[in-house]
Amino acid sequence: MASSESNKKSNVLESNQDLISSLPTDLIDEILKRLPVSMVAKTSALSRKWRRNWLSLKYFVFDKSFWEEHKSNTNFDWKRINEIIGSILLYHNDPVHEFYLHVPNDLDHEFYLNISQWLSFLSRAAIKKISLVNLAKADSLPVMPSHIFACNELVHLKIVNYALNLNAPSDCIGFAYLRNLELLSVEFKHDVFRSLITSCPRLTHLRLKDCIGITNLVFDHVPILKILSIQGSFASLAFRNTFHLKRISLSLSPMENTTYLETVSAILALALPPVELQFLRFDGLLCKVTPSKNVLQHKFDYNNNFKLRHLLKAKITGITGSSLELKLVEYIAGISVKLKKFMFKCAKLDPSSELKVLRELLQLPRASKRAKLVCLAQ
Repeated sequence: MASSESNKKSNVLESNQDLISSLPTDLIDEILKRLPVSMVAKTSALSRKWRRNWLSLKYFVFDKSFWEEHKSNTNFDWKRINEIIGSILLYHNDPVHEFYLHVPNDLDHEFYLNISQWLSFLSRAAIKKISLVNLAKADSLPVMPSHIFACNELVHLKIVNYALNLNAPSDCIGFAYLRNLELLSVEFKHDVFRSLITSCPRLTHLRLKDCIGITNLVFDHVPILKILSIQGSFASLAFRNTFHLKRISLSLSPMENTTYLETVSAILALALPPVELQFLRFDGLLCKVTPSKNVLQHKFDYNNNFKLRHLLKAKITGITGSSLELKLVEYIAGISVKLKKFMFKCAKLDPSSELKVLRELLQLPRASKRAKLVCLAQ
């Protein structure tokens, strides 16, 4: 009787093991993708197939929870973490789809991670997506290792709080397949931004936030860029041959020691065919001072050559009521022939000033009869 019960349990166990081992590869990949790295390692005990799956893992996510698992008292065990990540990559067999590294803010900066070595490995593993998020506070930003430029099969790249130098390896052919690029709090040295953008012929999504080292922001080597988001301080902004732009979000302010940020010329470039811009958003300061009336008269042109013929939605916030701001809003409304909704919000003004600005905005002429002007609540 006891033997019979034991055989039943053994059969059930074997059946469960077979069921686990027979899961489709795609399903196993999805399961592993959603598990912390430490838990993924433990799945190797389930079966031989799962052991092979661990060694061919396609997604490596070393996020905040991973770091918390390797904390000694209140400090992170940097040496141990360095060894773990290094050994995981060393024993990896197959191509890697995604690598995410979160570096937490920690007072102990005596030990540094071997990011250069890891990127060197990833460049040979056909890596498709890299996210490097550095939250460690230091006197200066750490320099991104040159091996990042050797990851030439990347499709998505996100960098937070690093410095970029123009130090690409001699055999680097650029980011020929990169489509999505996010650069947050990045310091560019030696005009590396222009060189970086030039090496991304397939780039469709670009996000820049609080980056330094760019004086004149010029987009003239991004032939199929579709979605652009920019936040930061620049001396000028220009679009050239960016015919595929569909959505633009801008939060701009003049650089220190400058008095005027040119925005009108950039809008004019977007109003030329064959650009098919559908969504335009301005946040924050449009300009710092109001130029003379002569400048305004020369900047705006309402002829048929300049029309935002595909713009459906526009949003402008942080309006202070300056002459150029109102003129710019009027210009966008006046050349957007298919506009459906124009949303706007004033900066923090006293009630009397805000009411005056709102009245002027609501009375602006519109090229599109369907356009609705919507005042957003503070």
